[in-house]
Amino acid sequence: RGQCLLMLDIRSWKIIAWSLQPERNYNSMIIRTLMNRVCTGWGIPGTWYFERGIWKISLLVKGSAPAGWDNAVSWPEAKVGWENLGTRFVHATRARSKPVERVGGLMQDLMHGVRGYCGRDERRDCPEATKRAKDEVEFRRVTHPGELFLSFDEWNEQLGQLIARYNAASQDGEVLQGLSPDEAFEKCWPHTNPPARLDANS
Repeated sequence: RGQCLLMLDIRSWKIIAWSLQPERNYNSMIIRTLMNRVCTGWGIPGTWYFERGIWKISLLVKGSAPAGWDNAVSWPEAKVGWENLGTRFVHATRARSKPVERVGGLMQDLMHGVRGYCGRDERRDCPEATKRAKDEVEFRRVTHPGELFLSFDEWNEQLGQLIARYNAASQDGEVLQGLSPDEAFEKCWPHTNPPARLDANS
């Protein structure tokens, strides 16, 4: 079914990076790559707020790089603990304490009508149009699945557009109070003391 991981700025709920992969399960390499993307784009955060499980126990996510990696290639591969960079880890204990769950729900609201949308729980609320399209593909009644479903690249592009829409839309509620995530991110950004960035020599 594939996996999508979102990285948020927790103050503004802005989606600042994402990873889409076709595999059924993600791994620590995917998480670390996404972390690297955040640091490259925005600098090193003071805190990573993650789930538990692999997000908590993986050495690649929280500590050193795998044995055999060449430290001279780039900074993400350096065997440096995050604590040495001034970063700490906090791990959510309950689903309701994870902002990404709420943001994921808001993103799903934007997906209605996208070709191949399968609902929030495919077994219970998959749209009839998607069920019919799935049958057409499985019984080879169409020349190519792309006639009825998005390809991986098309879905990745569509996801980027949906994320841009989400980030630009104003939200009511206690967190944003009428601002969009983009506006709140800009308002909260520490312009006078921005997060440190690492270059290829760090």
